[in-house]
Amino acid sequence: MVLAETIANATRRMINDQLPLTVADLATLRPHAVARACTSGGAVLGAEGEAELPTDNAVGAAIERQGRQRGAVLTPNIDELNETIRIGFERRDLKVVHIAGLGITDNFGICSVAPADVAAVAEREPNGRDFDPPFVFCPS
Repeated sequence: MVLAETIANATRRMINDQLPLTVADLATLRPHAVARACTSGGAVLGAEGEAELPTDNAVGAAIERQGRQRGAVLTPNIDELNETIRIGFERRDLKVVHIAGLGITDNFGICSVAPADVAAVAEREPNGRDFDPPFVFCPS
């Protein structure tokens, strides 16, 4: 799908405009399944849109099963997307005590974050706050 810049409006266009076309194209191959794994993509759609996307429901259900109450969230995203993620988690009664992003808007840049960089962010964030194990979005 087309997503050159990971900002809220571009992400909404990807889901609303590109996703149906992509699924239709892939259907011509007669696959057994088609999966989309973009949790922040669902978060920008709000509660109704997020509920329709299996990836977001699976993440939310997993967090609920683990009984997490005080969440720390780490993403490669900008604050605009992180806020939609925060709202989605809090809608599930998870208090987000801290959310931090790397501020990346380049879609390929998100894919290029090295595991060592993810670990470094996890070590410095959320500095001194009490939280359940962090949820890390888009680890490479």
